[in-house]
Amino acid sequence: MIPVWGLPVPIATAKEDDAEAVWGAAVEGRPTSYFAVQRMTWYDAPRPAHTVLGRYLSEVVFPAVSARWDDARPLADPNIATPSGVVLYQDEAVVLVGGTLGGPYLHLAAWLRRSHTGGIWNSPLERPDLGDIVQVDINNIGRAMVLRHHAVYGQAGMAVHPLDPPAWYRRQHDKGGGVWGPCWVTSTEWQLVEKERS
Repeated sequence: MIPVWGLPVPIATAKEDDAEAVWGAAVEGRPTSYFAVQRMTWYDAPRPAHTVLGRYLSEVVFPAVSARWDDARPLADPNIATPSGVVLYQDEAVVLVGGTLGGPYLHLAAWLRRSHTGGIWNSPLERPDLGDIVQVDINNIGRAMVLRHHAVYGQAGMAVHPLDPPAWYRRQHDKGGGVWGPCWVTSTEWQLVEKERS
């Protein structure tokens, strides 16, 4: 089935990989925010994954790629179709692809990568849900939103998006456009602050 909005090939790939949330859109011009996109469709996106991806697209991904929209716009020739698209942004949690289907719109596909709950969970606390706000104690990173769970070298943890990290973190994880990327924390480096409202 070809989606109403978005790029069929990346959307199908994301769905095959059991992404937490998959989103497609068709835009004219340069969107500055997820909330400014009018033509969009959600595919297999239950809350809170839907909320997490939408917020991350608006707060991180669109600002980070704002200077690079022209990388995809030349593809918007009505005589050329690029259904596989061009990767405009990717990190440990999210991928955004842009391309055309042989028409005037720039089609976008974005997805929140699948969580992996393997590894050793050393915390007495239960794993937080996607979208929960946690306090990351290590390196004074501060409050962060949980994006996904995963394991590295047998240790369970999660990818989180720091909401207002220290200056050193912003420099080290700079994604352009005044935004920063996520970080990985282990099961013992955080405290729950606020549950995501489903």
